[in-house]
Amino acid sequence: MFDIAKTELIHFTAKKERKERSLQLPDNTIVEPKDTIKWLGIHIDNRLSFKEHIATRVSQATKAFHRLGRLANIERGLSPKAVRQLYLACVTSVADYGSQIYWKNQSYATSLLQSLHNLACRKIIGVFRTSPSLPTSIESGLTSPAIRLNTNNRKYASRAHQLSSNHPIQKAITRITNTDKASYKKPNQHRQLYTIVKSIPERDNNSVEKIIPYRFRPWESLNYKVTVSKKSKEEEAIAHADYILSRSGDNFTAIYSDASQHDKGIGIGVGVVAYSSTHEETFSQKTNIGCSQLVYNGELEGIAQAFEHAAIVAQEGQEIYVYADNQAAIHRLNNLSDNPGQQWLLRCIRAAKRITTKKASTHLQWAPGHNDVKGNEKADTLAKEAAKERPTTSTIASLAYLGTEINKIQKTEQLMEYKRYTDRPTKNRSSYSRIFKLNTHTTIKVPKGTPREISSAFYSLKLGHGYFNSYLKRFNKRDCNLCICYKPQTPQHLLLDCKQYKAHRNTLKEAIPHRPITLPLLLQTKTGIKATLAFIASTGIGTRKWHLGQTTEQTDTV
Repeated sequence: MFDIAKTELIHFTAKKERKERSLQLPDNTIVEPKDTIKWLGIHIDNRLSFKEHIATRVSQATKAFHRLGRLANIERGLSPKAVRQLYLACVTSVADYGSQIYWKNQSYATSLLQSLHNLACRKIIGVFRTSPSLPTSIESGLTSPAIRLNTNNRKYASRAHQLSSNHPIQKAITRITNTDKASYKKPNQHRQLYTIVKSIPERDNNSVEKIIPYRFRPWESLNYKVTVSKKSKEEEAIAHADYILSRSGDNFTAIYSDASQHDKGIGIGVGVVAYSSTHEETFSQKTNIGCSQLVYNGELEGIAQAFEHAAIVAQEGQEIYVYADNQAAIHRLNNLSDNPGQQWLLRCIRAAKRITTKKASTHLQWAPGHNDVKGNEKADTLAKEAAKERPTTSTIASLAYLGTEINKIQKTEQLMEYKRYTDRPTKNRSSYSRIFKLNTHTTIKVPKGTPREISSAFYSLKLGHGYFNSYLKRFNKRDCNLCICYKPQTPQHLLLDCKQYKAHRNTLKEAIPHRPITLPLLLQTKTGIKATLAFIASTGIGTRKWHLGQTTEQTDTV
């Protein structure tokens, strides 16, 4: 039974002048139409513009951010990595809720989300509010809201491929992809879903890897053994060779698999080779599984082929060991789940079942690659040969491959955004875009454990907005822009030239073997960042305490 008291009424129309009617319920209660209703956390307006939903979610996210903002400032508080993690977990999750329903690169949505994003980026790395938005976003390891929501939609499309054919979303996708677009009625209720589905690389829906939902019961277990040694590659290679020798003459078979990709090839090559207990090669096979796969998928395919060969040759009492050098693939086949890669897991389970019926046993184990393991080296050679050949099997596109394609599209969008930023007219030769190349990293580069004050000073120097006279003079906070050594006090001068810190700079140069030392080397490379942070910690340059402690003859108006 529905709660009559919670009944709401809304009329959906595209017309500005609309005629609305009230609704009389069985108990004679009159329900008046509303302009907006809330359903499952989504604020739906009568024109389906979702403007109120966007404004509400951004407002809620902003409140969450301000509570988060109390945990850090420029001088003290949580590390940039911790603030970034909290922002992604507690703020963007609120702001982006329901974005798959409304997001079509609307300007009003972009404006609201971008303002919150800019505020968050400055808080994460602890810089001034005048700091340029895009460089601040890059240094925070975050993508702009528009790119983030585009990526969310593409990931939704990828997840939709994993749904059962009976799922309502999957049924709707099948219906809209099989219907002539010109025959749609206006407005089209499936337009947004169609846009999302088409946001990933175009391909036949039937060629994408499928997942069988709820395929495994909680109490089920694997019918083969899996072992991944915790030894180093060198130690495991020695142990592996000793074990193979110890099994000479036993009812034992070792099967090796590997996968490879070649720059001049078309797809992923897979190699499988089997040896008897007398170390004689009894079987070899190479396959090219096509270009819509990853090497990881090739490793899964190789293991599955090894299991299927074992099922054919298995004899009573025989021990069959399947060796692979990719631990990620082995861990995937050790986990009964409905995640991507399920089809290879099912093939291994079916093959192992056939092996068991022949009263033989199967063991999947890690063998380190490129450590003179005979079988692994032969499988690797076969895989490399196959990678240069034409695809020999018609395979589907893996979900892991789609994931990498989505990441490539996101990176392309970031590069285009940065190019628009660098192409803008500017006469400032010391701007961020003139000095540093775009780095599409998604992490904070400052090492863990760096004090908040030091990391903030580092980013201030890199962005050119901080406690130094060349910046403060622009905003009339200093009477002149000169350093105590009568040179313009810029980040480059403080880090590379100022005579006041000559002794500290010698230590900085000793930590960096490359010459000449430049700002990109100091502020963009791992070695340079570590050395620069140590330099800031010893000199205090760029920090508020250093700024207040400078002895100048000028009047400080800050």
